[in-house]
Amino acid sequence: MKITEIQRIDEITPEKFKSDFLQTNTPLIFRTFSESWQAAHQWDFEFFRNYSGHLQIPVSGDWSKNNSTQIDRGVDYKMTFNEFIDAIENGPTEYRLFAFNLFKSQPELKKYFNYPNFANRWLKMPYLFFGGEGSNVRLHYDFDNSDVFLTQFSGIKKITLFHPKYSKLLYRQPFTTHSHLNISSEEFKTIPSYPLLEALTCKIECGDTLFIPANFWHFIEYETGGFSLALRSLNQSNLKVIMGGIVVIGYTNMDKFLGKICPNKWAQFKLKSAKKQVEKTLSNLK
Repeated sequence: MKITEIQRIDEITPEKFKSDFLQTNTPLIFRTFSESWQAAHQWDFEFFRNYSGHLQIPVSGDWSKNNSTQIDRGVDYKMTFNEFIDAIENGPTEYRLFAFNLFKSQPELKKYFNYPNFANRWLKMPYLFFGGEGSNVRLHYDFDNSDVFLTQFSGIKKITLFHPKYSKLLYRQPFTTHSHLNISSEEFKTIPSYPLLEALTCKIECGDTLFIPANFWHFIEYETGGFSLALRSLNQSNLKVIMGGIVVIGYTNMDKFLGKICPNKWAQFKLKSAKKQVEKTLSNLK
């Protein structure tokens, strides 16, 4: 597998970013996205301890242990935000908060950031992502076809991206936008499609924003405990926006339904179908 570092440009104007990266669907790390935010100067673990520590929160664990093929894996643990922060700050731990909508219960936190003019079609549904050292987020792409701006506030994340053109080689499970592949495992290097893949990699830390273009696969590893904020903008194509909406509604509901009535058979079907797709793609490339 070929590995390429994602380009980093600390200072870039919105106009330059739109022409060279947003419109060309090219990943980039930059720092001007969040530099004016109040959050950039105030958000850390202690801030959330004091502000949100009393809240009961739903915590995710190791995605590979339970319902690894399901879109919505449910809640693995429940605890207070203070208990969670203590765990990830003193890790390693599998604890994660994935797409955490803290702003629903504490909407006043939205005043700590804004939506910069690096994009024009903001989907104003911000999400926080927290995780402990050693935890990771399974390989997937966002099924609403949105562009993602992921800003890191604390800790270090290693992120691996794959261009959408590799979708048929990444064991995408039917009716999902997920894969069961664990990029950090030695087993990943043994899959038949491994030599044909090209990965884009980077590490982001406090102040960095990673632009993840729509439909790019991403696998995220927490090298230390930390957290980030994801802002999303609607796809530049109205057709893709509509298709994304259909996928969000259709895929999620179908997966939940079949996952309830025949969980084991449905999980095995998805894994077998993903394997067959890769085998067929490799055969066609010969």
